[in-house]
Amino acid sequence: MSSTRSAYTGHGVIDLEAGSVDEAAIKSAGLVAEKFYDAMEQSRIGAELSDRVLEDDTSRNRAARDRDRAFPRDTSVIDDDRKRRQLPARGEFRDDLSSRQRKDRSAAKRRLLADAPRSQVSEMQWAIRDPDRWKHLNSSLREATGDAQQLPEADRKSVQRIDRLIQSYERDSGRGHVVYAVAELPTDTAVTRRRDVPATLQPGARISFDQYTMASHTLHEAAAVAAQRRAEGSGVSTVILEIETSRGMYLGRSDSVNDTSHLLPRGLGMRVAGIDEHADYARPGGHDSTLVVQLRDTPRDPDYQPPVTGRRLFSDRRAAAAARAAARDTKEP
Repeated sequence: MSSTRSAYTGHGVIDLEAGSVDEAAIKSAGLVAEKFYDAMEQSRIGAELSDRVLEDDTSRNRAARDRDRAFPRDTSVIDDDRKRRQLPARGEFRDDLSSRQRKDRSAAKRRLLADAPRSQVSEMQWAIRDPDRWKHLNSSLREATGDAQQLPEADRKSVQRIDRLIQSYERDSGRGHVVYAVAELPTDTAVTRRRDVPATLQPGARISFDQYTMASHTLHEAAAVAAQRRAEGSGVSTVILEIETSRGMYLGRSDSVNDTSHLLPRGLGMRVAGIDEHADYARPGGHDSTLVVQLRDTPRDPDYQPPVTGRRLFSDRRAAAAARAAARDTKEP
């Protein structure tokens, strides 16, 4: 994508959304220049500060303020501590979502879809069912650094309809979530140990999702997606993200079918909380283990300074090729 084709300075960093948008089940990472990576985060912080100023504007009603925001408002509320979910401790077994949890989340989803405006439901269904629509919206969000005000008017209206549907679920659900997403890295170095994990995914680093993110509530579903990509012979490595959040909307089933999908909203800010090299999890017919990078949904800090300072992350042939392509794409004619 053109916005990620920053000149390569010799020190590239991994950006989880810098690759071309492909399948909804996978985030496609890319290699970008450090200065570009840092500037994008500062741009997000600036847009979020503008949202805070907007909230104090008494001349506009709530609907007008929501329309003019860069990022969707967090409407999640968890009043019952029993409904909070926290990242598992290192070495803790990741079990499947219980039947009761599936049914409760699915019931909240059905109530919402029955009562929500048809325009919002139709927009959501179009985005998640049509791969071309998913690619278009998420590519546009990447170009705009997640800021709805930087989108063409038609796209702004579309994403804000989806935002409002997700917000309605967040208000009604009253639950926390631990969900799993798969990221594909621009390297053929397998990520099996902590030292293999890019610097931008090491504990303490900030992560921003400008795009919508399709996740699941069970680790084995994410692991199956990663295994499928390896079986297809793509030649790139994957990493599974384990995310603690109160945001997003359950889209999965209520029965035993392997579908606990969950849509996370755009504009999320997170911090890397840890890395578990041996996350044991239940899967149909047994159990398995994989590395996970743990993220926690955390408001952006205006004083945050990215921790990446000139370290080359990969020296393999795919990273080098990506760097050369980035340099070529930005070279003056």
